[in-house]
Amino acid sequence: MAYKWKDVWRGLILSEMVHAGRDTKLSLIECGGTDSLQIMEVNADANLYFKHATPLKIGKKNRWQFVFNQKNIAQIREIHAKKPVALALLCGPARFRPEKIETVFISPADMPSHLKLDADEQQIINVECRKGRYHVIGSSSFGTRPELLVKRNALRNWK
Repeated sequence: MAYKWKDVWRGLILSEMVHAGRDTKLSLIECGGTDSLQIMEVNADANLYFKHATPLKIGKKNRWQFVFNQKNIAQIREIHAKKPVALALLCGPARFRPEKIETVFISPADMPSHLKLDADEQQIINVECRKGRYHVIGSSSFGTRPELLVKRNALRNWK
């Protein structure tokens, strides 16, 4: 059987959820067959929308840029109308090495601060890793809110 990238991304998210050590029921929600984004229902309480990116090299630092086009925003808006949405941003290396992929988790409470769901325009979330934390800023929060600091184990600790 030939695997696609989306299967690898799903596996990474499943691994994070299993390592959390709690009872979790996950259901995959198909969303158009694209490899760069997927949606999972978590315990019927929330949806986890995940997307991956490879780094942009800026000086000595890696920065990941997650582009949410109009279709992505419409999908998130649609599922958010039914239940809260969290984001899992998979920060991959330039060359695929699973041990180098990091997951940045944005909780349902923080997600609306970084994506404007009422806007029908492309939006961007930038992620940079500094001193063991992820610094996250979305195009909708640029200049109006401080960047969000996310710990590396935030997805595993999500309740």
